[in-house]
Amino acid sequence: MNQMDHLLNAELRNQFLDRLNLANWNRRMDPGFEETLLEAEEKQAQAQKRHAEWVKRQKEAEKIARDAEKAIREARKKAEKAEAQKRHAEWVKRQNEKFEAEKIARAAEKAIREARNKAEKARKKANTDLNKANRIRLSSLGLH
Repeated sequence: MNQMDHLLNAELRNQFLDRLNLANWNRRMDPGFEETLLEAEEKQAQAQKRHAEWVKRQKEAEKIARDAEKAIREARKKAEKAEAQKRHAEWVKRQNEKFEAEKIARAAEKAIREARNKAEKARKKANTDLNKANRIRLSSLGLH
């Protein structure tokens, strides 16, 4: 078992050294390798920065959209309130017109009643005068 562990450790060590040698070989063979790595890291940092700016603009756009939607909702509420007030004013106007019409009708009915009462009084007075005239005529004839 100890020999197996030793072989496994040796194999792992050899793989590590192979990778390290390959990396060193790449550096020696390509003198711009490290510069390329730095450029790639810089590009990645710039891409992350651009992405962060894009996310920031998206959040600002969402905030502007939310503010606009809020303003639209408030304007709709105001318009609905104004419409309700307009309908109420029209209803009040109709009620006032109805009340005025009823008032005029009551005044006309009152005038008719008064005219009928006056006519009745005039008829009674005329009957009384007629009766008086008949009595006077009858008394002048000596029939009374």
